[in-house]
Amino acid sequence: MSACAIALALLLDASASIAMQQWRILVEGHAAAFEDAAVRRAIRVAGPVAVRAWHYSDVTRPLTPWRVLATDADAHAYARELRAAERTLSANTATGDAMLTALADFAASPCPDADRVIDVATDGHENAGTPAAKARDAAIAAEVRVNVLAIETAEGDPEPFARENIVTPDGFVLRVTDWQDVPRAIVRKISLELAGATNGR
Repeated sequence: MSACAIALALLLDASASIAMQQWRILVEGHAAAFEDAAVRRAIRVAGPVAVRAWHYSDVTRPLTPWRVLATDADAHAYARELRAAERTLSANTATGDAMLTALADFAASPCPDADRVIDVATDGHENAGTPAAKARDAAIAAEVRVNVLAIETAEGDPEPFARENIVTPDGFVLRVTDWQDVPRAIVRKISLELAGATNGR
């Protein structure tokens, strides 16, 4: 088993409200974040980072397996892997189920003693599956932090729902009002998560 500062599970909303152009922004934003100089520097400072990405709608499916990032080369390779991942979902929004999937999967992380963070990127409320608040409570009980990137759309602002039902007391919500700002917000989000790593409990 590897020693890591943080184990990070990325949950990307792939429900029907996310058009393909927006999905590409979401994926490219996460990929580019791992190529960003500040994020790569944070990885070197914090220590190795275990990361896995999922996408979810009615069900949750992996985009990447667990990877341990310790060097610039690791980060660039993970960015390429994210870009190559295929979207296979487009239906309802079962955020709670996605959170529970990620929560259970930490047992398979290569860094079981690392701080554990679930990172949800979504543009809406849940409309299927386990209530997100129930999954949030399970994360609190397991000492897993949950952060949210809440992307506002013409249909509404997901930030209030995220604050009430998804984010844990030790987590944060970043609100974005324009899809063009999503890549910059993702860099900030991941930088904050790495800065908050405490190299194990």
